[in-house]
Amino acid sequence: RYGCGSCGPRGFYGTIDAHLDLEDAISDHMRTEGAIMYSDGASAATSTVAAFAKRGDLLIVDEAIYEALSTGVTLSRANVVYFRHNDVEDLRRVLERIRQTDVRLKRKSADQRRFIVVEGLYKNRGT
Repeated sequence: RYGCGSCGPRGFYGTIDAHLDLEDAISDHMRTEGAIMYSDGASAATSTVAAFAKRGDLLIVDEAIYEALSTGVTLSRANVVYFRHNDVEDLRRVLERIRQTDVRLKRKSADQRRFIVVEGLYKNRGT
C-alpha cells in the first residue's frame, strides 16, 4: 500500500494517512489538541527549538547542547547567550547580566520572549 520510504522524513516523502492516524491516536491517548511525530530524535530537537523561538527572542543556552539542538538554535534566528555546561552559578551570572541590560535599556523582561535551552541528559557528555 505504501511502498518504499514511508518512514522517511515527511518533508521529503510527504505526509500520508498513516502519519495522521498515528498523530491522532497519540493525541487522543494524551488528551491533547494535537501531536506531531518526527522520524528521529534529531529532527524533533532541531524543529522544536526553531518552531518556538524566533528572531528577536532570547535563548540562554548550555554550551554543551548537541548538534541537533544547536542547529535548531541557529535556525531560530533568535539572540543567543551561552553559559558554561551544567554550571548554575554561570547561568545565574548570565541571567543577572541580562537583567542589568534590561534596567539600562528600560526594557521590561516581558517585552522579549526568553527560553533557557538545556538537555535532560547530555548526549555528547552523558551528564
